[in-house]
Amino acid sequence: MIRSTALAVLGVSLASVAVSQLIFKATLPRLAAHWAVSQSYAAVARAAAHDPMLWLGIVLVLLGATCWYAAMSGLPLSLMMPMSGLIAPVVSVGAYLVFGETLTPAKCAAITVIASGVAWLGYLNT
Repeated sequence: MIRSTALAVLGVSLASVAVSQLIFKATLPRLAAHWAVSQSYAAVARAAAHDPMLWLGIVLVLLGATCWYAAMSGLPLSLMMPMSGLIAPVVSVGAYLVFGETLTPAKCAAITVIASGVAWLGYLNT
């Protein structure tokens, strides 16, 4: 696989996993509400089976895993593993934008440190 293609596939992997986490965050409270009302595993399973957003999250996780393994054929793990560290800050910023979660100055500093570290390791792998 050409390196630029492998990097693009890795980007799709990381983005799909990050988006899936935001989808799960939005979806799981609805399933918890089914549990609170019914106290029935069967009712929660039925609700989950009919929830299109939950299925979209599952498909995105599977897409992310497929792309991850495809990218492995063209990229060193010493580059891929640090780049996977970007999922946490991307999800944190996404949760801030989508759900209004708090993003304190300390969290912003941590996100900056993580992104800087990934950029540095990416530079070292060029």
